Amino acid sequence: MKTAKASYIRIIDYKTGKKEFKLSDVLYGLNMQMLIYLSAIAKNGSVKYGNDIHPSGVLYMPSTVTSVTVPPYADEKVIKNEHDKNLRMSGIVLDEIQVLRGMEEKLEGKYIPVSVDKKGDIKKTSKNYVISNHQLNMIFNKVEQKISEMSEALDDGNISAIPTGNDSLNPCKWCVYNALCGHTDKDKITCLERFDKEEVIAMLKEEQGEEEN
Repeated sequence: MKTAKASYIRIIDYKTGKKEFKLSDVLYGLNMQMLIYLSAIAKNGSVKYGNDIHPSGVLYMPSTVTSVTVPPYADEKVIKNEHDKNLRMSGIVLDEIQVLRGMEEKLEGKYIPVSVDKKGDIKKTSKNYVISNHQLNMIFNKVEQKISEMSEALDDGNISAIPTGNDSLNPCKWCVYNALCGHTDKDKITCLERFDKEEVIAMLKEEQGEEEN
């Protein structure tokens, strides 16, 4: 910890269904709610949290107990281990071991999407859920840019129905408001291309002309 009075803030969104955090959504201005909250607290939360505020992550947390599938005659330990897998949150967290241990003391990856190896070092996985302060600031910059773009578009009266989707996700198939927007299957959609965390960070660095410390 940097000081005894430092406040490390994370935002948790409780979900009744399965929700996976995808950092690439920020590129399209989607699912930014938690990041907006975290950025706002970092900039304006001094009255409640003090002047030394450090954003430490955003996480989706399952809020319902789901059923699990186990072999016949499985003992309680096996059942519990399978059940615990449903408690794991999805998101990004600050790359500081003391902060992470404040979220999950043993850092086994049971509750947060990060664990440590036998040496006590953070395991680097293909999804890489940990993020540095500098990377988080770049993400905040992108969020602010997308908010500004959306505000200007609304102010200009640009409210065309152009939903986002891809080959595996077409919201128009289950949306009950298509009669209001008038969008049809032949109309334009914004195709989503998914990128992993490292790819998103590389794009933000190039876009913002920054070098990571």
